[in-house]
Amino acid sequence: MLRSPASPVNTAGNPTISPLAAWTTSIAATAASTYALDACAAAAGAVLVASGLLADLGHRSVVVFLLATYGPARRARLRCGPAVPGKI
Repeated sequence: MLRSPASPVNTAGNPTISPLAAWTTSIAATAASTYALDACAAAAGAVLVASGLLADLGHRSVVVFLLATYGPARRARLRCGPAVPGKI
């Protein structure tokens, strides 16, 4: 049987999915991981505030701390995106 050039070629024996299904799955996985990351960050922030470690710091110092930790975490998350198998 001949395949058209537009048909996905399955060389690994795995079932292929349509590009729309792949994008839908990718978007759903991104939303789920974003929610999980936000929930984890909120829990860590609540623990940090409850511990009182930031009680002696002024508003400006807390904002600088937040920005210093947010930037690298965002870059790491964006860097991991292309490593997801099957992502288009």
